[in-house]
Amino acid sequence: MILTNDINDMLTIINEASAKLSVIIGEPVELQICKPTVAKNNPAFEMVKRIDQEMLKISITQLVCNQYMISAGNLRSKNKLSEFVDARKTAAHLLSHYVDTITHEDIAVMLNIDRSTVSYSIKKANDLILTDKSFRFNYEQILDRLKSILNNG
Repeated sequence: MILTNDINDMLTIINEASAKLSVIIGEPVELQICKPTVAKNNPAFEMVKRIDQEMLKISITQLVCNQYMISAGNLRSKNKLSEFVDARKTAAHLLSHYVDTITHEDIAVMLNIDRSTVSYSIKKANDLILTDKSFRFNYEQILDRLKSILNNG
C-alpha cells in the first residue's frame, strides 16, 4: 500500500496506473474523481473551490496522459519524443484555459518545464490545433472528455 499526502505524488500514481491499464486494454481509461458540493454561503465554499481547481488539474493531466498513452512521469520528463512534447503542449494549453487559479509558473512546475516554455507551448498548441490533424484529433478527444467531466461535475 502506498500512502501519500502530496497531490503531485497522488497524480503521478493515478496517471501511471491509468496509463498502464490503457496500454493493457488498448483504449484510454478515465478515472473520475468525486468532489464535494457546498453552498456558496457556507464558509467551506472557498476551500471546496480550491479543491475543485486541484481536481481539475489532476483530471486534465490524467486525460492527456490517457490520450497519449503515457505516464505522468513521461509528461514531466525532459524527453523530446514527439508524443511527450505534444502531450506537454496539450496539457499546458488546457491547464491555462480551464484552471482559473493557475499561473504559467504553476504549469511550469507541474510539467517540469521553464515558465517561458509554457508560453511557447500554449502558442504552439494554438497553431497546431489549426494546422496539424493528428494534434487536433488528440486535443479534441481530450477536450470532449474534459467537457463531459465539467458538465457532470
